[in-house]
Amino acid sequence: MDFTSGLELLTLCKKNNLNISDVMLKREITEGRLENNEIIKMLNKALSIMENASNISIIEPQKSMGGLSVGKLKSSINILTPIQIFVEL
Repeated sequence: MDFTSGLELLTLCKKNNLNISDVMLKREITEGRLENNEIIKMLNKALSIMENASNISIIEPQKSMGGLSVGKLKSSINILTPIQIFVEL
């Protein structure tokens, strides 16, 4: 269950009626060299990194390279958790 792009990943999800996390787990089990418990730890670490990266600009607003202030948008943005994002896909 391998893929090379986000589009291929989403296609696999729809074709197999799986969510992204299920496809990623199956991919690591079939393509990787780690034991299942090590795979779970690795995927949880990746999830934590992605959550932190997606929330940092809202928690600690900074000006963008173009000079826009991201912090001003904070009150008008509905912040979704990764679980909500997967459900909404």
